[in-house]
Amino acid sequence: MTVTLLLEQMFNGLQSGVMLFLIAAGLTLILGIMDFVFLAHGAQVMIGAYAAASLTALTGKFPCRHHAGHSDHIRQRVSA
Repeated sequence: MTVTLLLEQMFNGLQSGVMLFLIAAGLTLILGIMDFVFLAHGAQVMIGAYAAASLTALTGKFPCRHHAGHSDHIRQRVSA
């Protein structure tokens, strides 16, 4: 494993963690301020995940791979 690949995977993990934090923080703020369980944020995340899974199944390619670190380019470089 090269240093570049390790750093890229670390940034991918950091990006996923920040995304989950933002979702959780939004839900926590709504619950804390309104004292009401408001599930619209979770529904929007679910709709986005379902749309991404549907596009992946339909096209055979991950729709956000441009933002996910160009995985095809890395796979070719690692396997070479």
